[in-house]
Amino acid sequence: MSLSENLQNQADDYLTDKLSVDAKKAFELLLQDNQELVDYISVNKEMQAHYNEEDWSFADKDAEVEGLESYLKSDDAKALKASIKKVNDRFVKESPSNKKNYFSYLAIAASVVFLIGYFVFNDSASNLELYENYNSWQELPSLISRGDVEDTTLAEAENAFVNKNYEKAHLFFDAYIQNSYTVAGTVLLYQGIVFLELNEYNNALTTFNELIESNSLDNSKGYWYKALTYLKMDDTDAAIATLNVLVSDTSNYNYSKAQELLEKLRD
Repeated sequence: MSLSENLQNQADDYLTDKLSVDAKKAFELLLQDNQELVDYISVNKEMQAHYNEEDWSFADKDAEVEGLESYLKSDDAKALKASIKKVNDRFVKESPSNKKNYFSYLAIAASVVFLIGYFVFNDSASNLELYENYNSWQELPSLISRGDVEDTTLAEAENAFVNKNYEKAHLFFDAYIQNSYTVAGTVLLYQGIVFLELNEYNNALTTFNELIESNSLDNSKGYWYKALTYLKMDDTDAAIATLNVLVSDTSNYNYSKAQELLEKLRD
């Protein structure tokens, strides 16, 4: 970074509200004409918002970072934090003339732990990525033949599905299934995927198992979509077990893709 040490020190004092009123006004005038300084402030504000020195927790605690947060609170993460702090304290002690760049230090330390957390929890990220890569619904056959208006419920269900209105699609599919003596395998397939999109995993698995156990020509498709469900659930072992059944017969649906996916899961 080409910012002088003096400017960086002023920026640190600005961020920690240590500048006098006049010094703060003068610094804010500098910000109007120095984009690099603006960027420096922006980055460090972001770190300050997301990083807490006491417990290494982060502001956005959604499902994707829960595993990483657990690691950050583990003994290994605490040991790493202590080591980084020890090196930093030694640097400050041995170089008293150099002001501690507090937020830059936090950025480096947090980045190190994020990288470690990424590799520790890379399997989960890979499963989700694989799910996104293989869950194409474009290959699904239409439920209604061209010109066939005999069953408007199925037509409404498919239309809602195509428009990604899965709650509405579920209602139509459920109504159709409840009022039918026999249900085609394709309908079960759509209904299972609807449950999958709604994150109702148990219902999705139950529906795909029903498809597998049916006499439908599409029954082997149940294994494929059941494996995708396990991927989204981040259950690698169950996904592998399901795919192993699918690849036991070369005539099964998506046999080649299942082999490819198995190789990626075993890497």
